[in-house]
Amino acid sequence: MLSTGLKAAIPVPNGFIPSDSQLVIDLSKHFSFPLATPTNTLVVNSSMGNFCIQLFPTNAPITVANFLNYVTNGYYSDLLVNQTLSNSFVQTGVYNIKVNSLNISDVSSFGAITNEFSTANLSNIRGTVAMANSGTNSNSATSQWFINVTNNGSKFDATNTNNAPPSAVFGEVIGNGMSIVDKIAALPTGNYGASFPALPLDHWSKTSYLQYGNLVVITNIAPAGSVICSDTNSFSAEIQGKNLVVTPLAPNFTPVTISVYAAGTNGNGDALSFQVSQEKLSQNITFNTIYAGYTNGGFSFPSYPTASSGLGVSLTIKSGPAYVSNGQLRFSGTGVVTLVATQSGNFFYYPAPPETGYIVVDKGSQTINFPTIPNQTNKTTPFNLTLTNFPSATSGLPVSVAVQSGPATLKGKTLSVTGYGTITLSGSQSGNSYYYPAPVTTTSLVVTNNVSTNTNGVTNSIVFGK
Repeated sequence: MLSTGLKAAIPVPNGFIPSDSQLVIDLSKHFSFPLATPTNTLVVNSSMGNFCIQLFPTNAPITVANFLNYVTNGYYSDLLVNQTLSNSFVQTGVYNIKVNSLNISDVSSFGAITNEFSTANLSNIRGTVAMANSGTNSNSATSQWFINVTNNGSKFDATNTNNAPPSAVFGEVIGNGMSIVDKIAALPTGNYGASFPALPLDHWSKTSYLQYGNLVVITNIAPAGSVICSDTNSFSAEIQGKNLVVTPLAPNFTPVTISVYAAGTNGNGDALSFQVSQEKLSQNITFNTIYAGYTNGGFSFPSYPTASSGLGVSLTIKSGPAYVSNGQLRFSGTGVVTLVATQSGNFFYYPAPPETGYIVVDKGSQTINFPTIPNQTNKTTPFNLTLTNFPSATSGLPVSVAVQSGPATLKGKTLSVTGYGTITLSGSQSGNSYYYPAPVTTTSLVVTNNVSTNTNGVTNSIVFGK
């Protein structure tokens, strides 16, 4: 939803279209502006709102053709807005991001293009859209572009004070679109290394974990007056006058998404999407047997059951050594855990048949963390060291410590040093019905003679890990 005074498009409900019928939608009833079909106008559909870009093919034909190449090939779908400077620019075109994740990948490149700044003769003023160069090479722009939030001629024109190649302007944000760009530019930013020194973040604080919903994402860019159908074998979708006409072509096995990109005579743009199907669809669940080691923490599924519909799957425990706590599956012992996976369906899908799956829980592995003990000096032997903070096992089970070699004996937490040399201590944990024995871990300290210090009869203390 837009929060800039513009009215967002009225949604089209999802629906079924019988094979012998058509769906006809009067678009003038869904968009808040008079529809127009301006040439060289693109609608940018973003998580912060939608706006239009007017391209300048006469001034910058190479740059415009390059930009449209990325648009028509879908390379600018799910595009991360990767950098902003509130008083300067909003930048994107570098990374794609997987929906509902933090998995990013580089935008596929068609290669560098010729810099058209000198022939376009367009300055980087507020609202203009320009290509970003790489380093000092004037002809290095590929997919990265930015929107000028203020007049940036001194930074990006030929006479810039940065001694950098000029950035070629090839379009501008029109209508009320800069109100959306300004919202993006005004967001707080986080520094996530050299690639993301000023990443714009929505509904985020420095104490919170970064999530997909905090990012600014351009979902898609498409020509104004266009319609995109996710499955052109199952449905055709075209704009006829003020109407959108959707026609079934062949039986479909997944819902089909129809997206409409519209611009108004006032230069504003918006987009709406909905789904259609010819009939309610069946689905099934895949649940592979999982082999796991016992853990006293929450269990993370290496491969969670999936539904063919892509809808989320629910699990219930039927039997076995497991229980649910704080939303996590936990083990109470070893053996076979029997689970039942279900998916209740939705508007387009019937419920999936329940699927039984298994987790075979074996004993868990464990390791020992044995902190380093500082070397010691003493004039005479024997002397005693009090050992604290004993080594720990990842299982949480107690660890036994013994003198493996060297001039010392251990009783409880008191190490009696009987001579000079290297003392090696070992830590072991023999396991139980839940855990296999841990590999024996050792640590060593060296005791040397300090002739300048009289420490006879003095008891020293050592803290593990200090």
